[in-house]
Amino acid sequence: MKKENNTNIHTTEEPIRWYHHYKHNLQPTENFHSLLLGSENVLTHSPILFMFGGTETNSRSHNNKIVILELPSNPRFKVEEGLVWKEIIPNGADQPCAREYPCISYDKQHQLIYLYGGHVNTIGHLDDLWTFDLQTKVWTNIVTKGNPCKRCGCSAVYSSRGKFYVYGGYCGTYLNDFHELDLETREWTQPKYSHKVPTLTVITPNTYISENGITIFGGYDSTGYITALHDFNFNTREWSTPVSELLKTNGYSSYSRSICLRGANKPYLTSESFLILYGDNDVFKIYEYDKNERMLINYTIPEELERQYTTFHGKVVYELNDDTIVLLGSDELYFMAVRRINSTKDFDYFFGNLRERRSAFSDIFFDMNCE
Repeated sequence: MKKENNTNIHTTEEPIRWYHHYKHNLQPTENFHSLLLGSENVLTHSPILFMFGGTETNSRSHNNKIVILELPSNPRFKVEEGLVWKEIIPNGADQPCAREYPCISYDKQHQLIYLYGGHVNTIGHLDDLWTFDLQTKVWTNIVTKGNPCKRCGCSAVYSSRGKFYVYGGYCGTYLNDFHELDLETREWTQPKYSHKVPTLTVITPNTYISENGITIFGGYDSTGYITALHDFNFNTREWSTPVSELLKTNGYSSYSRSICLRGANKPYLTSESFLILYGDNDVFKIYEYDKNERMLINYTIPEELERQYTTFHGKVVYELNDDTIVLLGSDELYFMAVRRINSTKDFDYFFGNLRERRSAFSDIFFDMNCE
């Protein structure tokens, strides 16, 4: 495995320029998985948080509910109404069972949500694969051959290359296997590579996928929480570890809760940066790491927000647009302004944006002919 030292990482600070704070009505839930879907989604045609499964905090029972939270169209202006989660009732009787620590991933082109694995107290670990069609609201069980062992807390992501990837996780022991599913043949294989992959369970949403590969940050490696960065390159079919310790951690109370790739929903933007929601002894910090520049940014919270923010129990971070992020907590949600990522310029930007909107809104017809 290729490794690099951490001595040449530049650290800097950036202020949060503005923020808005909301309460939301989600029933206290743990061990769920959520996604941010852009305005191309056919459920609402506005950005939403999409959540599946988890453990209800009060009853300790698992659920298989789908709930969505529609986000304000312009986050710079605070709306007076509270943010309300709504349950999506699937059509048809065939549905996945209730579970905790599921993995879900988004196929934007085909408007599908992929669900893989998880854990149920009465059954144990799971290895089932499902798709939820956002257009028809129907669950479909995908029967595959050569399945990996059952697990939860893994990295499981859909690739537009027609593949689905599963890495690591937990099945009574911590795992370091890596599997690739061909969605056409529905056969699982294990990619070959020339090094030992780290044993790791991710537990929280600490994985993102890009056109070039998969990035995993943090997780738990059976001895404690880590802050290493691991990349799998689709072209070379090799893993690397660009950073072995990005943030200092004591291994137990300091760990990454969530990451997200900047510009992931905007292919015409040029970014190799990702956001990190980091819990440090129950104080939640926001970082950004630029892989190309090897620069770590610590976002500083405005002074007037500091007292209120100390009670915030962060779950996940998402990028809403070029300079706005969403932080989801147990009963709170924040919109915050961060640095604007670089984009390509002039006509490249304009036509890239236009192409993306035409391809993403699959159920809307754009007439480009001029009379």
